Amino acid sequence: MNKSFQFDRPCPQAPLGAGCAVQQTPFLRRIVLPDGARRHILRALLLVPILLLSMAPANATQQGPDRAVGSASGQRELRLALFGPQYSQDAQTGAVRGDVHLVETASTIASQMQLTLVLKVYPTVPALLAGLQEGSADVAFLGVDPALTSSVVFSNPVFELDYGLLVPEQSTVRTIDDVDRRGLRVAVARNHPSTLAFTRWAKQVAVVVADTPDQALALLQRGEADALASTANAVLAFSSRWPGSRVVEGRYGFAPTALAISRDQAARLGGLNAALEEAKRAGAIQRAIDRGTVRGLRAAPPGGPGQTK
Repeated sequence: MNKSFQFDRPCPQAPLGAGCAVQQTPFLRRIVLPDGARRHILRALLLVPILLLSMAPANATQQGPDRAVGSASGQRELRLALFGPQYSQDAQTGAVRGDVHLVETASTIASQMQLTLVLKVYPTVPALLAGLQEGSADVAFLGVDPALTSSVVFSNPVFELDYGLLVPEQSTVRTIDDVDRRGLRVAVARNHPSTLAFTRWAKQVAVVVADTPDQALALLQRGEADALASTANAVLAFSSRWPGSRVVEGRYGFAPTALAISRDQAARLGGLNAALEEAKRAGAIQRAIDRGTVRGLRAAPPGGPGQTK
Protein backbone atom coordinates (compact mmCIF):
# COMPACT_ATOMS: atom_id res chain seq x y z
CA MET A 1 0.00 0.00 0.00
CA ASN A 2 1.25 3.47 -0.76
CA LYS A 3 2.69 5.01 2.42
CA SER A 4 0.82 8.28 1.86
CA PHE A 5 -2.43 6.40 2.47
CA GLN A 6 -1.44 4.52 5.62
CA PHE A 7 -4.09 4.52 8.34
CA ASP A 8 -3.35 6.27 11.64
CA ARG A 9 -5.04 3.93 14.13
CA PRO A 10 -7.39 0.93 14.43
CA CYS A 11 -11.00 1.79 13.76
CA PRO A 12 -13.35 -0.04 16.20
CA GLN A 13 -16.45 0.62 14.12
CA ALA A 14 -14.91 -0.62 10.85
CA PRO A 15 -15.29 -4.25 9.76
CA LEU A 16 -12.46 -6.69 10.61
CA GLY A 17 -10.63 -4.02 12.60
CA ALA A 18 -9.66 -2.01 9.47
CA GLY A 19 -7.74 1.24 9.99
CA CYS A 20 -9.22 4.73 9.82
CA ALA A 21 -7.93 7.37 7.43
CA VAL A 22 -10.37 9.91 8.82
CA GLN A 23 -12.18 10.24 12.13
CA GLN A 24 -15.94 10.36 12.55
CA THR A 25 -17.15 13.94 11.99
CA PRO A 26 -19.60 15.91 14.20
CA PHE A 27 -21.74 16.37 11.06
CA LEU A 28 -22.61 12.68 11.06
CA ARG A 29 -23.44 12.74 14.74
CA ARG A 30 -26.07 15.46 14.21
CA ILE A 31 -27.97 13.67 11.44
CA VAL A 32 -31.07 11.81 12.62
CA LEU A 33 -31.26 8.46 10.81
CA PRO A 34 -33.15 5.24 11.26
CA ASP A 35 -31.62 2.78 13.70
CA GLY A 36 -28.39 1.29 12.29
CA ALA A 37 -28.31 3.42 9.12
CA ARG A 38 -25.62 5.78 10.38
CA ARG A 39 -23.22 2.85 10.96
CA HIS A 40 -23.69 1.64 7.34
CA ILE A 41 -23.06 5.15 5.94
CA LEU A 42 -19.86 5.51 7.99
CA ARG A 43 -18.61 2.13 6.78
CA ALA A 44 -19.25 3.17 3.18
CA LEU A 45 -17.29 6.40 3.66
CA LEU A 46 -14.34 4.51 5.16
CA LEU A 47 -14.18 2.24 2.12
CA VAL A 48 -13.74 5.17 -0.33
CA PRO A 49 -9.92 5.58 0.13
CA ILE A 50 -9.45 1.80 -0.25
CA LEU A 51 -11.48 1.76 -3.47
CA LEU A 52 -9.52 4.71 -4.85
CA LEU A 53 -6.23 2.97 -4.15
CA SER A 54 -7.37 -0.23 -5.86
CA MET A 55 -8.32 1.78 -8.97
CA ALA A 56 -4.99 3.65 -9.21
CA PRO A 57 -2.49 2.43 -11.84
CA ALA A 58 0.35 0.32 -10.43
CA ASN A 59 3.10 2.68 -11.67
CA ALA A 60 1.58 5.55 -9.70
CA THR A 61 2.39 3.91 -6.36
CA GLN A 62 5.49 1.80 -7.00
CA GLN A 63 8.66 1.96 -9.06
CA GLY A 64 8.92 -0.49 -11.95
CA PRO A 65 11.62 -3.12 -11.32
CA ASP A 66 13.57 -2.28 -14.47
CA ARG A 67 13.65 1.47 -13.99
CA ALA A 68 16.15 2.00 -11.21
CA VAL A 69 18.52 -0.16 -9.25
CA GLY A 70 18.33 2.32 -6.36
CA SER A 71 14.56 1.94 -6.02
CA ALA A 72 15.05 -1.45 -4.36
CA SER A 73 15.64 0.31 -1.05
CA GLY A 74 13.17 3.12 -1.73
CA GLN A 75 16.03 5.55 -2.36
CA ARG A 76 16.41 7.77 -5.39
CA GLU A 77 20.11 7.03 -5.42
CA LEU A 78 22.50 4.87 -7.38
CA ARG A 79 25.06 3.73 -4.81
CA LEU A 80 28.32 2.90 -6.58
CA ALA A 81 30.70 0.59 -4.69
CA LEU A 82 34.42 1.22 -5.17
CA PHE A 83 37.29 -0.88 -3.81
CA GLY A 84 40.97 -0.24 -3.08
CA PRO A 85 42.67 0.87 -6.32
CA GLN A 86 39.45 2.40 -7.72
CA TYR A 87 39.52 5.37 -5.34
CA SER A 88 41.72 7.55 -3.16
CA GLN A 89 40.80 9.14 0.16
CA ASP A 90 42.08 12.38 1.61
CA ALA A 91 43.85 11.63 4.91
CA GLN A 92 42.84 14.96 6.42
CA THR A 93 39.21 15.37 5.33
CA GLY A 94 38.26 11.78 4.50
CA ALA A 95 36.90 12.96 1.14
CA VAL A 96 36.73 10.15 -1.44
CA ARG A 97 37.85 10.63 -5.04
CA GLY A 98 36.99 7.80 -7.42
CA ASP A 99 38.73 7.07 -10.72
CA VAL A 100 37.48 9.61 -13.25
CA HIS A 101 36.34 7.12 -15.89
CA LEU A 102 34.35 5.13 -13.31
CA VAL A 103 32.68 8.03 -11.53
CA GLU A 104 31.80 9.97 -14.69
CA THR A 105 30.40 6.87 -16.39
CA ALA A 106 28.32 5.98 -13.32
CA SER A 107 27.13 9.58 -13.05
CA THR A 108 25.91 9.51 -16.66
CA ILE A 109 24.07 6.23 -16.09
CA ALA A 110 22.52 7.52 -12.86
CA SER A 111 21.34 10.65 -14.69
CA GLN A 112 19.73 8.48 -17.39
CA MET A 113 17.84 6.65 -14.62
CA GLN A 114 16.91 9.89 -12.84
CA LEU A 115 18.95 8.94 -9.78
CA THR A 116 21.60 10.69 -7.72
CA LEU A 117 25.02 9.04 -7.68
CA VAL A 118 26.44 8.19 -4.24
CA LEU A 119 29.91 6.67 -3.69
CA LYS A 120 30.40 3.80 -1.23
CA VAL A 121 33.95 2.60 -0.54
CA TYR A 122 35.24 -0.82 0.52
CA PRO A 123 38.82 -1.95 1.23
CA THR A 124 38.74 -5.15 -0.84
CA VAL A 125 36.71 -6.95 -3.51
CA PRO A 126 35.30 -9.49 -0.99
CA ALA A 127 34.11 -6.60 1.22
CA LEU A 128 32.55 -4.94 -1.84
CA LEU A 129 30.74 -8.15 -2.82
CA ALA A 130 29.41 -8.43 0.73
CA GLY A 131 28.14 -4.84 0.45
CA LEU A 132 26.22 -5.70 -2.72
CA GLN A 133 24.76 -8.79 -1.06
CA GLU A 134 23.73 -6.91 2.08
CA GLY A 135 22.21 -4.03 0.11
CA SER A 136 24.53 -1.27 1.35
CA ALA A 137 25.52 -0.63 -2.31
CA ASP A 138 23.73 -1.10 -5.63
CA VAL A 139 26.35 -1.50 -8.36
CA ALA A 140 30.09 -1.95 -8.84
CA PHE A 141 32.52 -1.97 -11.77
CA LEU A 142 34.14 -5.41 -11.89
CA GLY A 143 35.99 -7.52 -14.41
CA VAL A 144 33.61 -10.04 -15.97
CA ASP A 145 34.58 -13.27 -14.23
CA PRO A 146 32.47 -16.47 -14.32
CA ALA A 147 33.71 -17.22 -10.78
CA LEU A 148 31.63 -14.29 -9.50
CA THR A 149 28.32 -15.24 -11.13
CA SER A 150 27.13 -17.19 -8.10
CA SER A 151 26.69 -13.89 -6.25
CA VAL A 152 26.35 -11.17 -8.91
CA VAL A 153 24.96 -10.64 -12.40
CA PHE A 154 26.77 -8.50 -14.98
CA SER A 155 25.49 -5.79 -17.27
CA ASN A 156 26.60 -5.48 -20.87
CA PRO A 157 30.34 -4.67 -21.01
CA VAL A 158 31.22 -1.07 -20.20
CA PHE A 159 35.01 -0.93 -20.75
CA GLU A 160 37.65 -3.03 -22.47
CA LEU A 161 41.19 -3.08 -21.07
CA ASP A 162 43.52 -4.12 -23.89
CA TYR A 163 46.24 -6.74 -23.58
CA GLY A 164 49.44 -5.83 -25.41
CA LEU A 165 53.15 -6.47 -25.78
CA LEU A 166 56.37 -4.61 -25.08
CA VAL A 167 59.59 -5.27 -27.02
CA PRO A 168 63.07 -3.74 -27.17
CA GLU A 169 63.37 -0.92 -29.69
CA GLN A 170 65.50 -3.02 -32.07
CA SER A 171 63.04 -5.94 -32.17
CA THR A 172 61.78 -7.15 -35.55
CA VAL A 173 58.30 -7.56 -34.05
CA ARG A 174 56.20 -4.65 -35.38
CA THR A 175 52.59 -5.75 -35.09
CA ILE A 176 50.69 -8.29 -33.02
CA ASP A 177 50.64 -10.62 -36.03
CA ASP A 178 54.45 -10.93 -35.86
CA VAL A 179 54.43 -12.37 -32.34
CA ASP A 180 53.19 -15.96 -32.57
CA ARG A 181 56.20 -17.68 -34.09
CA ARG A 182 58.69 -20.33 -33.07
CA GLY A 183 61.78 -19.20 -31.19
CA LEU A 184 60.21 -16.06 -29.68
CA ARG A 185 60.36 -15.92 -25.87
CA VAL A 186 57.58 -13.94 -24.15
CA ALA A 187 57.73 -12.97 -20.47
CA VAL A 188 54.47 -13.10 -18.52
CA ALA A 189 53.27 -12.79 -14.91
CA ARG A 190 52.15 -15.99 -13.25
CA ASN A 191 48.36 -16.57 -13.15
CA HIS A 192 47.59 -13.06 -14.38
CA PRO A 193 44.40 -12.75 -16.52
CA SER A 194 46.50 -11.26 -19.33
CA THR A 195 48.74 -14.34 -19.17
CA LEU A 196 45.82 -16.74 -19.39
CA ALA A 197 44.53 -14.85 -22.44
CA PHE A 198 47.99 -14.87 -24.04
CA THR A 199 48.53 -18.62 -23.62
CA ARG A 200 45.14 -19.27 -25.22
CA TRP A 201 45.99 -16.97 -28.13
CA ALA A 202 49.66 -17.80 -28.83
CA LYS A 203 50.42 -21.35 -29.97
CA GLN A 204 54.09 -21.32 -30.99
CA VAL A 205 55.98 -18.95 -28.67
CA ALA A 206 57.99 -19.98 -25.63
CA VAL A 207 56.43 -18.55 -22.48
CA VAL A 208 58.81 -17.40 -19.71
CA VAL A 209 56.96 -17.07 -16.40
CA ALA A 210 57.78 -14.55 -13.66
CA ASP A 211 55.99 -14.04 -10.36
CA THR A 212 55.02 -10.40 -11.04
CA PRO A 213 54.79 -8.01 -14.02
CA ASP A 214 57.83 -6.11 -12.71
CA GLN A 215 59.86 -9.31 -12.64
CA ALA A 216 58.69 -10.08 -16.18
CA LEU A 217 60.00 -6.67 -17.25
CA ALA A 218 63.35 -7.47 -15.63
CA LEU A 219 63.56 -10.66 -17.75
CA LEU A 220 63.01 -8.59 -20.88
CA GLN A 221 65.59 -5.99 -19.88
CA ARG A 222 68.21 -8.68 -19.16
CA GLY A 223 67.67 -10.26 -22.57
CA GLU A 224 66.14 -13.43 -21.12
CA ALA A 225 62.92 -12.75 -23.06
CA ASP A 226 62.14 -11.15 -26.41
CA ALA A 227 58.81 -9.57 -25.45
CA LEU A 228 56.54 -8.98 -22.48
CA ALA A 229 52.79 -9.63 -22.50
CA SER A 230 50.52 -7.81 -20.04
CA THR A 231 47.70 -5.31 -19.80
CA ALA A 232 48.04 -2.26 -22.03
CA ASN A 233 48.24 0.13 -19.10
CA ALA A 234 51.13 -1.89 -17.61
CA VAL A 235 52.91 -2.13 -20.98
CA LEU A 236 52.56 1.62 -21.55
CA ALA A 237 53.86 2.35 -18.04
CA PHE A 238 56.85 0.04 -18.56
CA SER A 239 57.60 1.72 -21.89
CA SER A 240 57.75 5.09 -20.11
CA ARG A 241 60.18 3.65 -17.54
CA TRP A 242 62.43 1.98 -20.14
CA PRO A 243 63.42 4.37 -22.97
CA GLY A 244 64.89 1.53 -25.06
CA SER A 245 61.52 -0.15 -25.55
CA ARG A 246 58.33 0.28 -27.57
CA VAL A 247 54.77 -1.01 -27.56
CA VAL A 248 53.75 -3.44 -30.30
CA GLU A 249 50.87 -2.27 -32.48
CA GLY A 250 47.59 -4.10 -31.84
CA ARG A 251 46.19 -6.24 -29.04
CA TYR A 252 46.00 -9.98 -28.47
CA GLY A 253 42.93 -9.77 -26.25
CA PHE A 254 41.17 -7.63 -23.69
CA ALA A 255 39.56 -7.75 -20.27
CA PRO A 256 35.89 -6.64 -20.22
CA THR A 257 34.60 -4.64 -17.26
CA ALA A 258 30.88 -4.44 -16.54
CA LEU A 259 28.52 -3.23 -13.86
CA ALA A 260 27.77 -5.93 -11.30
CA ILE A 261 24.64 -6.07 -9.16
CA SER A 262 23.55 -8.59 -6.55
CA ARG A 263 21.99 -11.69 -8.06
CA ASP A 264 18.79 -11.14 -6.07
CA GLN A 265 18.38 -7.81 -7.91
CA ALA A 266 18.69 -9.40 -11.38
CA ALA A 267 15.22 -8.17 -12.41
CA ARG A 268 16.65 -4.63 -12.44
CA LEU A 269 19.30 -5.43 -15.03
CA GLY A 270 17.10 -4.35 -17.96
CA GLY A 271 16.87 -0.74 -16.79
CA LEU A 272 20.59 -0.63 -16.04
CA ASN A 273 21.51 -1.93 -19.51
CA ALA A 274 19.13 0.53 -21.19
CA ALA A 275 20.84 3.47 -19.46
CA LEU A 276 24.28 2.03 -20.21
CA GLU A 277 23.58 1.59 -23.92
CA GLU A 278 22.27 5.16 -24.15
CA ALA A 279 25.53 6.37 -22.57
CA LYS A 280 27.50 4.40 -25.17
CA ARG A 281 25.50 5.85 -28.06
CA ALA A 282 26.07 9.37 -26.74
CA GLY A 283 29.84 8.81 -26.53
CA ALA A 284 29.80 9.59 -22.80
CA ILE A 285 31.83 6.54 -21.78
CA GLN A 286 34.71 7.21 -24.17
CA ARG A 287 34.76 10.87 -23.06
CA ALA A 288 35.03 9.74 -19.44
CA ILE A 289 37.95 7.47 -20.38
CA ASP A 290 39.67 10.31 -22.25
CA ARG A 291 39.41 12.55 -19.17
CA GLY A 292 40.74 9.82 -16.88
CA THR A 293 44.24 8.56 -16.18
CA VAL A 294 43.97 4.85 -17.04
CA ARG A 295 45.73 4.14 -20.32
CA GLY A 296 44.97 1.25 -22.67
CA LEU A 297 41.24 1.44 -21.95
CA ARG A 298 38.42 1.85 -24.46
CA ALA A 299 34.62 1.94 -24.36
CA ALA A 300 33.00 -1.40 -25.10
CA PRO A 301 31.01 -1.51 -28.34
CA PRO A 302 27.21 -1.28 -28.23
CA GLY A 303 25.40 -4.31 -26.90
CA GLY A 304 27.28 -7.25 -25.51
CA PRO A 305 26.93 -10.73 -24.12
CA GLY A 306 25.49 -9.50 -20.82
CA GLN A 307 25.15 -12.11 -18.08
CA THR A 308 26.90 -15.47 -18.43
CA LYS A 309 24.38 -18.08 -17.39
